[in-house]
Amino acid sequence: MSVSIAAEWSELNNRFYRKQELYSMSWGTIDLSRHLVACARFAGPIATVRDEDKLLILGAESTRPRVCIYSSSGLPITSFVWDKERIIKIGWTEDEVLLVVVDDGTVFQFSIHGVPLPTQFSFGEEAGDGQGICDCQIWGSGMVVMSDTYRLFAVTSLQEPRPFALANPGLQEMPHCMEVIPPEFTVSGSLEVLLAVGSTVLAVTANSVQDRGIQSGPITMMALSPNGNFLACFTHEGKLLVLSADFTKVLSDIETEGGGEGNVRAGGGGEEEEEEEEEEEDLIRRKRGKRRGGTRKYQEQEEKDEEEEEEEEEEEEDLIRRRREERKGEDKEVSRAGGGRGGGRGSGRGARRGPLIRFFLAVIYENIRSIGSSLPEAVETCIEAAGHEFDVSVQRSLLRAAAYGRAFCRGSKLNWNKRFQECNGVVGKKYDMMGEEDGMGLTCPVLVARLINRHQHLLALRISQYLGLDQDPVLVHWACAKIAAMSGAPDKTVLELLVEKLKRSPSVSYAAIAKKAHKNGRPRLAAMLLDYEPCAAEQKPIDEFFKFIQGKPIARDLFVAYARQNEPEMLKNFYFTAGAPQGAADVLMREFWAMGKDRSTGGGSALQGPRIRMLDQAQDLYNHNKETAFQAKVAEEAAKLLKIQQELEASTGQPIFVDSSVSDTIRTCLIMGNNKAATRIRNEFKVPEKRFYWLKIFALANAKDWEGLEKFSKEKKPPVGYKAFVDACVVEGENAEAAKYIQKIPDLNERAEAYAQIGMMAEAAEAAEQSKDSELLSRLRSTLTANSAAGALFDSIRDRLVPGS
Repeated sequence: MSVSIAAEWSELNNRFYRKQELYSMSWGTIDLSRHLVACARFAGPIATVRDEDKLLILGAESTRPRVCIYSSSGLPITSFVWDKERIIKIGWTEDEVLLVVVDDGTVFQFSIHGVPLPTQFSFGEEAGDGQGICDCQIWGSGMVVMSDTYRLFAVTSLQEPRPFALANPGLQEMPHCMEVIPPEFTVSGSLEVLLAVGSTVLAVTANSVQDRGIQSGPITMMALSPNGNFLACFTHEGKLLVLSADFTKVLSDIETEGGGEGNVRAGGGGEEEEEEEEEEEDLIRRKRGKRRGGTRKYQEQEEKDEEEEEEEEEEEEDLIRRRREERKGEDKEVSRAGGGRGGGRGSGRGARRGPLIRFFLAVIYENIRSIGSSLPEAVETCIEAAGHEFDVSVQRSLLRAAAYGRAFCRGSKLNWNKRFQECNGVVGKKYDMMGEEDGMGLTCPVLVARLINRHQHLLALRISQYLGLDQDPVLVHWACAKIAAMSGAPDKTVLELLVEKLKRSPSVSYAAIAKKAHKNGRPRLAAMLLDYEPCAAEQKPIDEFFKFIQGKPIARDLFVAYARQNEPEMLKNFYFTAGAPQGAADVLMREFWAMGKDRSTGGGSALQGPRIRMLDQAQDLYNHNKETAFQAKVAEEAAKLLKIQQELEASTGQPIFVDSSVSDTIRTCLIMGNNKAATRIRNEFKVPEKRFYWLKIFALANAKDWEGLEKFSKEKKPPVGYKAFVDACVVEGENAEAAKYIQKIPDLNERAEAYAQIGMMAEAAEAAEQSKDSELLSRLRSTLTANSAAGALFDSIRDRLVPGS
């Protein structure tokens, strides 16, 4: 077994790789090159539909496109005829919902079983500019579309789709390709779209367009790594580049044997040329610490060179022959030690077993000693390798080796047995080929939810039981599916079947099942199911409870007080039911400020997306009433400011902007020398000129930019006067700088007080004398001691101004 396993692997840069055929797809003959194909992550379903841009072979298939959904092993799940507009793109969400995007900007949603969902939405005429869309990119929780005028529009949350426009890239023609970096992978926490245009790449966000300065273009294909850290680019010259997602590092630069556009679909009409592609795959891997990666070429099995096959067979036969000779020598030595056949008590198979075990134990101990301090790493490697194996026999061998080595590792607490049994339970053509890495990425609750969604209730229940998960969601979904499937059966028959199966789980929610029955038009069955509901609060619908307390002022006020502290989501639903959107908006604003105090979401964190959505929702609710127009404007400007602060933190790398005021944000930008951002905020929020001058004066003084402060004072006559410059310098303890601006103060009284402020009493006395203000002289004189020289000077000036005083 070890010979065949080792022969499958190929070494490349201190790494080993293999190409393994798991099984043949079960969907029969299907030409994927003529179809739009969408594959869900983690061994999820596959959706196909005929590409209407490709020529249709007469008689090969129906002229009406058909959307087909398969399991990842190619087993058909469902299919339906498509009779709507032309399909631009199909894709799967992270919840295994199929999205179908058509050319007028409408997005249809379907379940894995092809059932239309009521959550369809549209990018509208604005996105299509009255013409439609020409391209689309879909990721797990959102999508980006490109209009026929080459504008970009996005939706970042498919749960609450709100289309918005990205910055205009100013394109005059279709880009070579497009790739999306989802918000969770960007530093700013906002969406970023990459467009291969000409010989470079443009990065487009909601507010900016940046040229990434790629010199190796044109780029015909781009692909983002699953963790969002790397970007693979394929150029028209056949060069493969692996870059960091922020384009700061080139990790690999590899020349492949082929060039051209690969499998990129041309945008526009005309005939398409089909080229014969070689039946091989290039596997590109990079060794850590090196810029240039290596390549390993895998060919189809039937195209192997005969000489290579003969050499491999000879090597295997030679190795097997040596192994057999070694085994014969071992048997011979053990037999002699046992005294030979028929020799007293030591005769027979049992007599040879003890020395044989001792011999192999000695070999194993020797191997353990040779591994030395690397033993824990070897155990972990065996476990990890077993997780990536689909052959159960090989997996068991690796786990046995890990179990033996584990006994020699101190403090080793490995719990992998349940994990592998869980993954093995969903491996195979029936349930899809899911590896250990997929299982770890999904997590057990999500895996169970996906099995439920595919109506694999028995397997989901067994996995839940084995792993100690809550079994109620599985049972509730099974019961709801049973009600839908038994639409023609009598209510009593369905009730008896459900109660018989669910009686072993006393905590299951019959109210949820009753709600499904009521939705399916079976109110009598719903009422009968509610009799078995163990929780009395669930027997009465929450909407009816809200309506009941509406007419009870004391009960209503008590409920509002309780829910405000403990159940804000329920309080929002209550306000919606009561027709009071302002109350729901107030709850959202409280949640917004509460999240700002949370260190994980506020205080400089870039993860502000949920808070911005709260403000948007609050604004919409406030707009329902003209009396709350002011609150709506506040929510709008708060959301606008938070987005700008989020971008500033991303661009500067300093978590110091979020949740600060407009004035503080401008001042911080000026202190950091970001005048462009400060001017943008000033214009965005219509900051008065005087306030902006005050902010800039004190910011320049705080930054000790005295040259910049002097230059700013000479731009034009300051609307705040020169006293503000003096105050800013005094705050920073720079009296010499303050003196430059005091002499520019036109008001003599103000100039005299400014001189006195920095201790220049002689100049203050001179200015006071020029102003001929005896009251000012007396006030300044009172700040000095009686016998001081400055005091005598003030006394003499006062005597001249007021004789006889």
